[in-house]
Amino acid sequence: MAAYGPERGREAAAEGLAFAWEHWGELRTTNNPIGYLCVEMVRRSKDRRMKGGTMSKFEVSARMKVRRGQVEGFKDQAAEVIRLTREKDTRTLRYDWFLSDDETECEIREAYVDADGFLEHRANVDEALNKLFTEFADAHNVTVYGEPSKKLVDFAAAQMPPGSVRWYQFLDGIGAAPTVTP
Repeated sequence: MAAYGPERGREAAAEGLAFAWEHWGELRTTNNPIGYLCVEMVRRSKDRRMKGGTMSKFEVSARMKVRRGQVEGFKDQAAEVIRLTREKDTRTLRYDWFLSDDETECEIREAYVDADGFLEHRANVDEALNKLFTEFADAHNVTVYGEPSKKLVDFAAAQMPPGSVRWYQFLDGIGAAPTVTP
């Protein structure tokens, strides 16, 4: 805040307090209300800075194949990864796993405040994910939507096979859908 001056600091504090008041029902039931509030304020700040549409978060779509005969082990290990994400991550906005009808493929839809949020997540679940890919899954491909940091690009180059990561940068969009209140 100091970089933008005291006036912007006061505006940001007022906006944060107003958001907390309006969303108190959600805030009081979350495990990390301060983290939730910070993530929301960063998202809103980024929304204001985007031209045209908005890309208010960093998104990842990961796909993999479940190894033959390993569906139950895969599901158990996925539950462990999700548990660690829920307990440790502070910058994760979405982390949803989807299994195909025939239970041979999985897709994970992920959203983070920014690229560093993804790196935080990976540090938190690294051991559990390594077990998942060592024992239960393979053919892992990732599609990244948003502005990657140099640190993330370096991480992907070191951790992922060549050609298994596709990078897409935001072009434009319609922005967030309006909220309808009854």
